[in-house]
Amino acid sequence: MSCSIRAAAIAQKLGLILIGSGEDRIEQPADIDECKPGDVVWLRDSDPEKVALINYRKPSLVICDEKTALDLQVPCLIAPNPRLSFIRCLKLFFAAEELHTIHPTAVIHQGAVIGKHVSIGPYTRVDQSVCIGDDCVIGSGVS
Repeated sequence: MSCSIRAAAIAQKLGLILIGSGEDRIEQPADIDECKPGDVVWLRDSDPEKVALINYRKPSLVICDEKTALDLQVPCLIAPNPRLSFIRCLKLFFAAEELHTIHPTAVIHQGAVIGKHVSIGPYTRVDQSVCIGDDCVIGSGVS
């Protein structure tokens, strides 16, 4: 999912303290080794090599602990668990939108009741007496 959001908005939504400019636009998550302006990355601890790489590559936002933030020259979000906060950031701002579809190879009996916003995977069989509630995801090959 394509996204462009300000660092300050991410900080507010995650409930984290922002060090540095909150005006930078974040376009996508990235790996530290390939990051660039517009990216958000996370760093577990103050590894001198990774800190130097981040300061050189200049991502627009780093999610890290307080001690590591002191060594960085880019905007940072202070997090007690940087990895978890990065995952939350991914889910909130960069996760692909779920499509609620029924795969063409799924076999669904006319008597089955299917709720709203349901996804049914390939080669799944739904019999007559089945009732699937709203917002359910049924994987592939399920009977």
